[in-house]
Amino acid sequence: MTAYFDAIGKTSLVIACSLLSFPVTSAILEEVIVTATKREESLQDVPISVTAFNAEAIETLGFDTSYEFSNHVPNLVYIAESTNSTPFIFLRGVGNTGFYSNSIKPVAVYVDQTFVGPSISQGLQLFDLDRIEVLRGPQGTLFGRNATGGLVNFVTRRPEIGAEPNARVELTGGDFGQFDVEAAGSVPLGESAAARFAVSYESNDGMWDNVTPGYEGDVGAIDRVGFRGQLAWQLTSEFELLFKAHYGDDNSENPGGKPGYVISPFGVPNCPPGAVSGALNNGCSDPFGTFFTPSPGLHETDYTYTPDNKVESYGFMLEANWDIGNFTITSLTAWDSADRVSNSDDDASPRLFLKDNFLADAEWFSQELRLTTNFDGPLNWIAGFNYYSDELDNDLYFSAIDLRIPGFPPSPGIGQRYFQESESWAVFGEATWDFIPDWTLRLGLRLTDDERKVSDFNTFVYAAGALTGIGPVLTREEVAAAFIFPLVPHTDLQDDWFEWSGRAALEWRFAEDQMLYASASRGVKGGEFNGGALFDLIEVTISDPEFTDSYEIGYKGAHWDNRLQFNMTGFFMEYKDQQTLVIGAAPGGFLPVLENAGASEMYGFEFDLTLQPNEHWLFLLGGGYLDAEFKEFFVSAINVDRAGNKLPHSPEWNFNGVIRYETPIADGTLGLQLDWWWQDEQVFTSENEPVMRSDDRGMINARASYTFMNDRLELALFVKNLTEEKFVNTGFNTDSAGFGAFIYNSNEPRTFGGQIVFNYN
Repeated sequence: MTAYFDAIGKTSLVIACSLLSFPVTSAILEEVIVTATKREESLQDVPISVTAFNAEAIETLGFDTSYEFSNHVPNLVYIAESTNSTPFIFLRGVGNTGFYSNSIKPVAVYVDQTFVGPSISQGLQLFDLDRIEVLRGPQGTLFGRNATGGLVNFVTRRPEIGAEPNARVELTGGDFGQFDVEAAGSVPLGESAAARFAVSYESNDGMWDNVTPGYEGDVGAIDRVGFRGQLAWQLTSEFELLFKAHYGDDNSENPGGKPGYVISPFGVPNCPPGAVSGALNNGCSDPFGTFFTPSPGLHETDYTYTPDNKVESYGFMLEANWDIGNFTITSLTAWDSADRVSNSDDDASPRLFLKDNFLADAEWFSQELRLTTNFDGPLNWIAGFNYYSDELDNDLYFSAIDLRIPGFPPSPGIGQRYFQESESWAVFGEATWDFIPDWTLRLGLRLTDDERKVSDFNTFVYAAGALTGIGPVLTREEVAAAFIFPLVPHTDLQDDWFEWSGRAALEWRFAEDQMLYASASRGVKGGEFNGGALFDLIEVTISDPEFTDSYEIGYKGAHWDNRLQFNMTGFFMEYKDQQTLVIGAAPGGFLPVLENAGASEMYGFEFDLTLQPNEHWLFLLGGGYLDAEFKEFFVSAINVDRAGNKLPHSPEWNFNGVIRYETPIADGTLGLQLDWWWQDEQVFTSENEPVMRSDDRGMINARASYTFMNDRLELALFVKNLTEEKFVNTGFNTDSAGFGAFIYNSNEPRTFGGQIVFNYN
């Protein structure tokens, strides 16, 4: 292994961290190059709080999906909600719990610097990556697209023109029927071109046990495949093209869910004496009087059928770079498409009180053109133009076959349909000025015009009990044939905004390999349509934009001949006009409405320490502190002031670490590794209900490997969740919509496995 963590750049601070290397012959940490500023710069030279992982760190730590890496990033929560395709992403407390297909995340997701807009495509399969970069705080200059909280950029491995052929094959097997295959390789195409291909297949039989009589079996099975092909072509010494095509097909089942019921909205007693209403596994029956008691095991489920979530995606990207003297012109063009069919048993009980089908077809396009200078003098700059658009064709069907609602037909269903379009234009620029020795000033500005349009929105009641059973996905034609009466009439709405964002940063390199920096930045996220509108016209809203203002000061330093790196950053953020689901008045009661909820404040710090004392040992320690709460949050419809509530998914303390030992044995290298993470307790909703929260949680993973044949062959054994921890990841409050239940999603159980990895180069 010539470079173990060429970077598990656990950063924190300044851009902080030192994506590491772990060479057996050296104890010096290698320099890592990142593109956080849209130009190649050393990670240690950029005054942005960044965490980064390189290819070997991703592989050795076992990151298979976009959810797994986040536990090693201070102050980041990136978790699957009820499906694997639509994540909840919170960075320094900035995020939202929208799980609808049109939900727009304040923490933006990029692949190779191109924006992944629809949330249904953000539960990414990780394979053949060069690195992952996490940028904290508002990114309102060079990136800027909806990045009020920060962004995650997944960077794929590219073909290298002039390099020798290379290939990598990884086979993984484990319990729960796990069988994964990943293969990738590059080939030269003459002297001026090269191609790279990568494929990934992941599968298991499901890690949760469904105990409902008549429906027993495994739940949560994984079945997904991904493909990527890239072609790099050096047309001239100054002009290069890169073309990428990708395809993914995810036919997986949903993770296990657990019910925790509240008092029935229809006056039916459902909790035995001494039970805590809404608590998980508290002995409460269901809210509709069938006296169901959930199974006690956290990794057991009570589904009526096996829920699943299928997403098929594909797309293309073309990147062109043209060097003209001291200037580089870059063009990035991308088009993507994703189709989602979700079939969920929302109440997680043996009765079908709430089933949903999400049908979504999304397309999005982006074009960026920028000019980058490469002067030898003290002043350099980047200027550019960005265009983005997307279209979403959405159907949502809720079925309640076993539910009897006063005033509704037996076995009712509620359908929703609309077409959404988004369009955004932006111009941006950033200048870097070394105005005196050891001092650098960076100034950036972005002007954005954002538009959101919703056409033909309507909801209606249909006869769910007359359709083809409880398990199959409903089709648009079936639901139309079962139509009974409308709820919300056909409605169109549109809004647009013109806003500015930007950043200023000052750096001082006061000693060799040490730097202090201070920065102020502003981010903006355009308004969002309430994709959960169902019952009343009052719910059909587009919110105003939200804003974050962030102030940071940080230190980064390398010591002991670059064997020790310590980085730390402190921050204070103001979150204004935060887009939040609140309770609004309606003729039939109170309904969720997406509005701008006053203001919040977040402050805290992040740190990381990297120590490589010799050629055998590597120690990593990272962590963060976060105080995130609403300062203004008055809900007039129910006359409740929620100022002082904690922001969702914002644990106060979080820590993570890695201990790795390597030593030569015979003709190979033995590697032993422990990695761990821990997060403080956190709430799941802005209402801060006592039952919608988790206790502190954590996990330990272990890995042993032996690499030989000149680093060409590696054999490894691993265990995830070594101590078999059981905890809740997130939860949903369906009571606010009148369904009377809280639903929780649990973590994965302990898993064992082995790997065989072959490298050819």
